[in-house]
Amino acid sequence: MQQNTDFTALLFQLFNKVNANEHSHGQKPLTFTVGNTAYTVSPAECHVLDYIARHDKTNAISIAAASGITRGGISKITARLEQKGLLTVTAAPDNKKMLSYSLTQTGQAICIQHQQAHQQTFSALEKILQQYTAEEIACIKRFIQQISEII
Repeated sequence: MQQNTDFTALLFQLFNKVNANEHSHGQKPLTFTVGNTAYTVSPAECHVLDYIARHDKTNAISIAAASGITRGGISKITARLEQKGLLTVTAAPDNKKMLSYSLTQTGQAICIQHQQAHQQTFSALEKILQQYTAEEIACIKRFIQQISEII
């Protein structure tokens, strides 16, 4: 069963890598409903929200380093997210250029919905894996490792 867990983790890493590549190439916006309000959020914005959810009070430099998006791109994304009411921006008292970001309650709700969508995909992948033998999984795992080297 450990082999299935390792393989599932590898498959999920590949899924995230492909997903991130699609997001960076302008995939269509996503719509989330919080209360009675619908919010349209780009995939890149979703992933910035997710990063901020996991790293509260973070800054553009760390988001850029983790996401592969330029600092200028992060600044534009965070400005849109602030305008939508999904995050708050706080300047350091001693350095007004040093900004940190935190999610609003609405931003947290959207982030949770986005994470749930990823979890549903992950669960579906696990269900499919249960249909394969250990030998088949080993072969698929080797294939995915080779593919992930070129993506």
